[in-house]
Amino acid sequence: MQKIQVFLREDQKTALKSLSARTGVRQSDLVRQGVDLLLEGASQRTTDWRDATRAAVGLWHEREDRDAVNEELRASVRRRFQAAHPNWRSFVGEPRADADFLSERRDLIEEGRPSLTEGKPDR
Repeated sequence: MQKIQVFLREDQKTALKSLSARTGVRQSDLVRQGVDLLLEGASQRTTDWRDATRAAVGLWHEREDRDAVNEELRASVRRRFQAAHPNWRSFVGEPRADADFLSERRDLIEEGRPSLTEGKPDR
């Protein structure tokens, strides 16, 4: 065994001491058990992920509707992530903003930016 130094919060130290007194197990043994549990859990998660990936390989190999399902998935993604305004022409039907629509949001207007309304006639 190798000796290491670990800093615990006050509540952790109190709980560890209490558990040690209740169970009769030394605090150092409890800490080692905790480290073992943490390492075992991390190892198990890695193994589970790899096993699941291996099990999924070839899962749809015998399905005959793969192309149709793939196309439906792609269409679903396109619909879900399609922009509300895919191009500038799509703004044509939208109502115009008031001339002072940013007056309450001066933090959005950068100093030195050109004016978008200077020299343009009102529409």
